[in-house]
Amino acid sequence: MPVQAELRERIRASAAVLSALTARRVSESWTAATDAARRITQTSARRLERRRLAVESAAAKLNALSPLATLERGYAIVRAPDRQTVRSVTQVERGTAVEVVFHDGVASATIEATKPNEAARDGRAASAHP
Repeated sequence: MPVQAELRERIRASAAVLSALTARRVSESWTAATDAARRITQTSARRLERRRLAVESAAAKLNALSPLATLERGYAIVRAPDRQTVRSVTQVERGTAVEVVFHDGVASATIEATKPNEAARDGRAASAHP
């Protein structure tokens, strides 16, 4: 039988090795967890940035199509007395009171004359501007 002191020394040595291995494993696990958290944070930040850019792009497209943006470019909207948008010269006639909507306000006007373009006179859809 080994001497009791020798057994105690082996137990202490084994405990020291076990403690060192445990500390190393804890350190490696901590490092792996920290790296994983960093990657998740970076991935989330990239996804969030992509989505933010997509929302900004969609907002810009919507703004470009907005009637308000059209008015800002110098166009106006003409409304008939029933508040319906006038889309064709054929919707109004001499003496019709209309409302002209600009980007900064509204003006009242009365139609003095109408002049359909050639496509409208021929009954075709007008795609070109006079």
